[in-house]
Amino acid sequence: MKSFLSCMSAACIISAGGAFAEEVNGKWGGQSLYGFAEYGVAKSDINVSSTSVTSGSYTYTEALDSTGTIAKLGVGFAVAEKTSVELYSGRAKGFTNTATITASNAVINGQTWNGSLTAKEEVSADLWGINVVMSDKHLFEDGSEVSYFGRAGVVRFDMKDVITLSGSGTVDSVAVSTTAAIATIKETGTTLSFGGGVAYNVGNGMVVNGAIDYIPNVGGGFLAKSNITTLTVGLSKSF
Repeated sequence: MKSFLSCMSAACIISAGGAFAEEVNGKWGGQSLYGFAEYGVAKSDINVSSTSVTSGSYTYTEALDSTGTIAKLGVGFAVAEKTSVELYSGRAKGFTNTATITASNAVINGQTWNGSLTAKEEVSADLWGINVVMSDKHLFEDGSEVSYFGRAGVVRFDMKDVITLSGSGTVDSVAVSTTAAIATIKETGTTLSFGGGVAYNVGNGMVVNGAIDYIPNVGGGFLAKSNITTLTVGLSKSF
């Protein structure tokens, strides 16, 4: 079971906080307070692929979906013209691992199995983080400008891994049919995050941005460690 659970380190899908420090590039001075929201996708680099192992009339298949979604809300405070500190909370979800056993008169541990049973893991993570964001801007000849930023921080994650068993069949001619959550595994930890991106001021105190983030060594316990890359879009509004 632990190797099965290890496939789900993709569940530690978490991203660095939303970076909207572009707002503090002189427009609001050093006292700007803003709120922000981000949404995007996250991908784990865990080295797991779908495989099938067949012995006689017994087949085991496993499929990992290592891509999920993430949503965040937070606030930021400019501590200098080009530097801000952000606090945020968020949630990552949509990461699954599914294992299916299909048997036709298969003898397993002295018992004869028929039918199909599926075990599915669904993993989510609640997030709390803090980022330091530094930014600057580039002016074009036509007078337009684009901001760019880098950010680094610490992320606290509370993961929940719910394992559900479903299917029907027979074991030694006794009918078996079930759909039930058989276990919930929780993991808590802290990791670093690094990222950067570009942003555009659309006016009225609003900024849109796109960012990429990298979070190394995510996981632990029953969940194997992996590196996470996220791609998000966001919107912020100054107060």
